[in-house]
Amino acid sequence: MGEFFKGWRRKMGCITLVMACMFIVGWVRSYFYMDVGGFQSPSFSCGVFSNLDGLGLSIHEHSSQTLVIPFKIVWPQCLGDAQSDRLDPKFFDWHTESCGIHFAEKSDPPPSVVTRMRVLIFPYVLITVPLTLFSAWLLVSKQPAVKRTAEPPKDHP
Repeated sequence: MGEFFKGWRRKMGCITLVMACMFIVGWVRSYFYMDVGGFQSPSFSCGVFSNLDGLGLSIHEHSSQTLVIPFKIVWPQCLGDAQSDRLDPKFFDWHTESCGIHFAEKSDPPPSVVTRMRVLIFPYVLITVPLTLFSAWLLVSKQPAVKRTAEPPKDHP
């Protein structure tokens, strides 16, 4: 068994396979939960979320009129209807939808608390399938042979 893990390919193959499994667990979990995490500062907030649309990143810029929020990290978890946790397409101005990757933006005038919001969403299938295929290639591919250098000829006196 120890012979199997010699070389960097097999080790990296196991690491990428574990990463793919973690993303698959997040994908299945997104059918029942919406996970949201991130941090806040007085001028902006950044969040990572997981829902039926995929794994997303959102950045909210706050107006200067908002309350001063000390820097904090949050990770609430929502249990609810999976369909209601999806992002409303009428709420955002969707700029790009290429290969399943979504980019949206919404701007409001300054009296609003959030003046600009940007969202980037990656579907889970675009993360898990390449990771799984890459880990399979790393695990199954033949290890390169170790090249041994020949000893230099010894001079005989």
